[in-house]
Amino acid sequence: MKKNIFKLQLLFACSVIFTAISQSVRVLAAPQPVPIEKLMYAPIFPSIQLQGSISQDGTAVAYFVQYVTPKTKMYMNDKYSLYIPSGAPSSALGLRLLVREVTLRKTYFINDATSNVWGATWSPDGKTLAYYSDAGGRACLWIWNRRTHRSHQLASTIVHSSDSPQWSADGRRLLVTLLPLHESVDALLNVAYGVNSTGIHEFYSRASTVGYRSFDKFAKLSMADIAIVDVKSGSIDRIAFHRPVGWMRFMRDGRSAIFTQTDDIRNGNNHDVDIGIYVAERGQNPRAVTKNLSSDSSFLRIALSEDEKELSFITTGRTNDWLIIRLMDGKTTKITLPQNLVQSLNVAPNYLAGPAWDKLLPSKCYFTIGNELWSASMDSPVALKVASVASADYIYLPELDTLVRDGRKRMLILLRNAYAQTSYALLDTGNGAIRRVRIPGLSYYDGLVALSGSKAAFIAQSATQPPEVYIADLRSLTITRISSITPDLERYHYGSSRIFSWTARNGHKLSAMVILPTGYQKGRRYPLIVWSYGIHPDQSGFANIFGGWAFKPFNMQVYATRGYAVLFAPTENNGSIRRDVAQTIVEAVQRTIQKGIADPNRVGIFGESFGGYNTLAAITSSTIFKAAVVNWGVVDLTSAFGTLDPDGSPYSIGIVKGMVGGSEPWSSPQQYIENSPIYHLDRITAPVLILHGSQDPAVPLGQADELFVGLEYLGKMTEYVRYDGEGHGLENPVDQLNAVRRTLQWFEMYVKR
Repeated sequence: MKKNIFKLQLLFACSVIFTAISQSVRVLAAPQPVPIEKLMYAPIFPSIQLQGSISQDGTAVAYFVQYVTPKTKMYMNDKYSLYIPSGAPSSALGLRLLVREVTLRKTYFINDATSNVWGATWSPDGKTLAYYSDAGGRACLWIWNRRTHRSHQLASTIVHSSDSPQWSADGRRLLVTLLPLHESVDALLNVAYGVNSTGIHEFYSRASTVGYRSFDKFAKLSMADIAIVDVKSGSIDRIAFHRPVGWMRFMRDGRSAIFTQTDDIRNGNNHDVDIGIYVAERGQNPRAVTKNLSSDSSFLRIALSEDEKELSFITTGRTNDWLIIRLMDGKTTKITLPQNLVQSLNVAPNYLAGPAWDKLLPSKCYFTIGNELWSASMDSPVALKVASVASADYIYLPELDTLVRDGRKRMLILLRNAYAQTSYALLDTGNGAIRRVRIPGLSYYDGLVALSGSKAAFIAQSATQPPEVYIADLRSLTITRISSITPDLERYHYGSSRIFSWTARNGHKLSAMVILPTGYQKGRRYPLIVWSYGIHPDQSGFANIFGGWAFKPFNMQVYATRGYAVLFAPTENNGSIRRDVAQTIVEAVQRTIQKGIADPNRVGIFGESFGGYNTLAAITSSTIFKAAVVNWGVVDLTSAFGTLDPDGSPYSIGIVKGMVGGSEPWSSPQQYIENSPIYHLDRITAPVLILHGSQDPAVPLGQADELFVGLEYLGKMTEYVRYDGEGHGLENPVDQLNAVRRTLQWFEMYVKR
């Protein structure tokens, strides 16, 4: 009897377990739309500027995760768009610092949700973690003890940095940048943004540079004192005062630092800058190593040699030069590059990686462009090709001063192939052989968290799998996942991506990327939404990023899990930007239709900022689109040319002139008329939803007003949503959620149905 009862109980238990498993499998297998809130409020990894650190022995990894919810305190005033009242960078809002003990398999949260943190770095002995935090209301330097798991504030002086503190070689001191002496956070921001107590704002022209030279707010915001902090006592020694600091390194002697500063800024928002290199030392005024190095600040490439005798500097912008600078006397040697390499730098400086010095040969420096690795030295100033990787379209070096080597010949590189799949690999500089670091199912490795010895910690993801942190042993090539920040998202099915390329009518190669609907069936046609941003003839780089677009609120899985295909369309500017952009976008749509993916009668389009302009260019040139959403986009290039930043800087001159072949409104008025969508609104047939922030400094509200008034006057179907306090893009999670819901409803109404 007892045996029968036991059997019945066992059968019942098994049936319950089987039912539970089958239900969970059904939940996982059923293609359900991912809830918008889950994507909008999901934790994310912050930008590369806020990367973490790995201990010297590779057993502890510090990394950041951003938790932004409707409860997160947001600062909507443009004055606090880069730094908040505590002195913390706005990019640190909602950041939590985590430490993963790899061997123990334990994770520690270093700060609570009431404070913001950034810039973590391990001491040379791996026992102490230095970081910045605004716990207590002020941005200060903190340290965390790995043995006791406790933190304490090291100094009460307000720091002024978005980077990491730097340890001395002996672990006794830290190099930091501080708020300038006798300065407050508010006072610094007021100067940068042109705020004063009288309410009267005065702006002055600079006739010597044709009216648009400006030492703009970004340089003013970088004003800081460079200081050395004693770890034991917390005492502070300022070695440079009130400098617009850029790149910086702590010298091995523990008493001096080398840094760059912005000496001048040209061309408004074009990031055309003059850089100076200086050495700061205790008790002395900073010494200029060299000045007037021209560069595009967006692509600042600089590295200090292992023996601290030379700097390698790659300029992009007005010139594309590879320079090696001797610190002792400022002697500058220009490296001779092959002509095809110079042309490549002119066309695609973002495909350049490096420079990086060699630990084994301290005078030799490397950089990559395309799929080739090059080297040079001051003694041998002609660039030599070291290796090329046939299986990759591009190879990159980690953003470090020195190469990461495993053994004598192999160095760590990042590969990218024609399918936009990336992976880390070890390249043998002797024979060109490579060994890849692979994670099954993941095809995009980026956001390198840290390197130490033979260990690398990095972020990996794919089009269908959210990013997580992994640690790799570069000798054994074993890989371990060490984070789990989005378990709620892993239960859903997502749309996969495809890349397709073609040769345009003008002979240029164009590449598009499409995210297919979840559960895609070949032969079935789906509603298509086109996404556009900037001028990019190759969109393949987004194919293996989860959701396609890494920035909220534009995760495209919102649409893919609801039955849409999402097309990342290439764009070109061959002299008539409105026509050229529209032509390439429409061509990409037609290709998607020809492939049997898209329904030609159900096509919508949207984009943000420059992509808002692209959206308007497309719908003023073609009737294929059934609906459009313009997110803070430009409609009038003439008024965009005259956009003035609160600090008095002409915000958009460089961008607008680049759009119309370098001309001004008074010299080529017809160029501005032809390429401004405002003059062609009568051609629009698609209903247009306009979303815009009321405090947008980059694309002022007047642009959206003009668009709405023109469409409404013409009797076109349009709606206009203005988000109070928002700037260029939406920061408030509540506003982000509202915008996504409105966009989805708009496409549901006019495209899907």
